[in-house]
Amino acid sequence: MISENFSKAIDKINNNDTSGLQELIKSRDVEIDDEDEHGMTLLQHAAFKGRKDICQLLLDLGADANGGHHEHKYTSLHFAALSGNLDICQQLLQCGCKPDVVNSVGRTAAQMAAFVGNHTVVSIINNFIPRSEIEQYTVAPNDQTDPKLPPAAAPALHKFVMQVNLHPRSK
Repeated sequence: MISENFSKAIDKINNNDTSGLQELIKSRDVEIDDEDEHGMTLLQHAAFKGRKDICQLLLDLGADANGGHHEHKYTSLHFAALSGNLDICQQLLQCGCKPDVVNSVGRTAAQMAAFVGNHTVVSIINNFIPRSEIEQYTVAPNDQTDPKLPPAAAPALHKFVMQVNLHPRSK
């Protein structure tokens, strides 16, 4: 059974009341990673509802991007992908949400997005490269004195490789 305060938090998410939710969490009336009777966290509810600002607030306050124990093993990324929200998918991926987690029917978030026709979301998830994969080239390997990439170039390179470029259809 969920607490009255958790229900209030869900209402704040449903009503897109970011400041009200922030007050509720900061007053410790509800814990950031509490779950409802279905194993859904506040972040999962916000992702499902497409509440970008609330997702960012929850992530900033320490919500676990991979948290929750949904009864059908859906993650926050699954919910964001199903709702077709590109911005939330990117937020979650940038905060470490794992794109390869499968739900109870063995499908990843990208596969679920494809199933409901959210093909741009599929592209965002499948082409995501964590910044850490770029930054590893800014450190010189043990046998070398210089890194392969100047540290100052890493943010620009990451931004460049994250651009989704779809091949134009041939006519």
